[in-house]
Amino acid sequence: MEFIAKVTAILRRCSANAKEQGASFLDGKLSINYATREVCVLGKPVKLTPIEYKPLCRLVKNGGSLGSQVNLLQSVWGPNYEAAPEFLKKYI
Repeated sequence: MEFIAKVTAILRRCSANAKEQGASFLDGKLSINYATREVCVLGKPVKLTPIEYKPLCRLVKNGGSLGSQVNLLQSVWGPNYEAAPEFLKKYI
């Protein structure tokens, strides 16, 4: 029973990730393909580093809100960077 519960939980998480990866964002100027990590502005591809890509996606997915500084630092750089605001100033 425990094994089946664990497998079911893993499959549920994989299914949720697959749905999110297949999604995309498109407005008049900006488009993001989450599956391929392609970003375009006015139809032209924009090369972003992974650190530049993560806050952009967070901004888009949260309707223009980045949330708190600590949450953004943790989600982009990890829990060891929550007291390092200079990273935000450099990349945003």
